[in-house]
Amino acid sequence: MHLWKALEWYSKGSCEYNCGETYESLEWSEKNRLRKPTKEKLEKAWEEYLAFQNENAYKELRARLYPSIPDQLDMIYKYGLEAWSNKIEDIKRACPSPNGKNTREFINPVKSMAKEIENLKEQVVSQEASIKTQQASMQNQLNEVNSAILAIKGFMMEIPNITKQIQELKESVNNNFTSK
Repeated sequence: MHLWKALEWYSKGSCEYNCGETYESLEWSEKNRLRKPTKEKLEKAWEEYLAFQNENAYKELRARLYPSIPDQLDMIYKYGLEAWSNKIEDIKRACPSPNGKNTREFINPVKSMAKEIENLKEQVVSQEASIKTQQASMQNQLNEVNSAILAIKGFMMEIPNITKQIQELKESVNNNFTSK
């Protein structure tokens, strides 16, 4: 047993003491609110400490294996949520929780959301293509309308000339009838 670690665990770091390597060398301060623990209590505290360390060792290992937050965000940006969730799930599988709990409840919804996002992206791309096709069709129709407007404007500009020619023909016809 590491005496000072057992003491820290027992007192939650709130007691003053001096200690050597053995329980017998322990000097307990009178200022402490807790009574000096018995050797048995310290041995129990040491066992609790070891159990806690064993139970939480996977967290430390996972923390070392996880990419940094900026790297995780970069992974999501470049490769999508599914790639990120697969990486995290691989780490969690490599360092499982001793109590059997896993984060599948978290990872599976992330994967389904990633698939949903990919489907939505595909729909957007498809809709963009459809919109571009419609825009091209509408541009062709607009060009036809503009051509028709130009033709009508050209015709309207000729109306005074045509009217003048008609007037001249009428006069010519009238002159021919009156001269006979």
